[in-house]
Amino acid sequence: MVDDSLNSKLKEKLQKGEISQEEYDYFHSKFRKLGILIDDHNEEPEKVKNILVSGVKTMEGGIYKQIISRGRLVIQGNTECQKLSVTGSMDIEGGLTVFKSSSISGSLTVAGDAKFLGPMSSTGSTNVSGMLIAASKLSSSGELHVEGDIVTDNHWVFNGKLNCKNIRSSSKIKLSGNISITGDVIAEEFVVSKGEIKVGGDIKAKKINIASSFTEIDVDFVNEFEDIKNLSDLIQATTKFAKEIVPNVGGLLSSFMDNIVSPDSHMVTVNGNIDGNEVKLSNAIIEGEVIGDDIVLGRNLKIKGQVKYRNSINKSQYEGISIHKIN
Repeated sequence: MVDDSLNSKLKEKLQKGEISQEEYDYFHSKFRKLGILIDDHNEEPEKVKNILVSGVKTMEGGIYKQIISRGRLVIQGNTECQKLSVTGSMDIEGGLTVFKSSSISGSLTVAGDAKFLGPMSSTGSTNVSGMLIAASKLSSSGELHVEGDIVTDNHWVFNGKLNCKNIRSSSKIKLSGNISITGDVIAEEFVVSKGEIKVGGDIKAKKINIASSFTEIDVDFVNEFEDIKNLSDLIQATTKFAKEIVPNVGGLLSSFMDNIVSPDSHMVTVNGNIDGNEVKLSNAIIEGEVIGDDIVLGRNLKIKGQVKYRNSINKSQYEGISIHKIN
């Protein structure tokens, strides 16, 4: 069952030193409280019947085998099912627990907590008033709005529009798009690529990579912001000329130009601190401190707090950033 394998994964990560005792206790207590960790002798919910809606329907909450919504479905009360498929719209006036696979390409609204214990794929719009728990594979794009925390136990790649309170993960998280996290992020690995990303609290992970892969130009190739500006001006002038002479070449240069970050643009804003073992930063505004074992500071950075490293630091030429070696 999902519950036992989840507990085994947490114990294995703790024994290998991949997570601390504090992190283990946090995830264990959260999963136990939310009913994800269940003893082996407990059975899965009774399989009752399949629900298929292609028109408009309102029904009571309960335990179901499979729910398929191709029209508009409203469920009044807490709902449990083995499988879920939403291509139309579904409003649940209560909590939702799906024990096996979930597929959402339409619109899903959950008034309580949403627990996805099996693989969950979402390319539509999902709105959750409580917490979102993903204990298995999570693949999502489109829009995801969660008023509470997002807790995951598997590699999660998201590209789209995301709003949530906190993110807790015992695995890797990779985000891109329009992202707003009002609280903290705790993960094994946290990767942010292109888009507009705002984190209201702290980021804590073993590996942190913020916007460093936004462009293929290495930080050692262009060390000064003035160099970037001159290079940008040159490409813009060349692009304008090329468009008049050879449209295809002009288009290629325009595409290349789109991947150059101007000196005043920032993709990521972090209002709190960043704390990790391996930290790579570019194209960001950091209001707090940056703490890590090995730190790489790329281009287009504004760090208002101190930078503290234990082993090594690799940086472009910055003025006004306070850098200290710590034990």
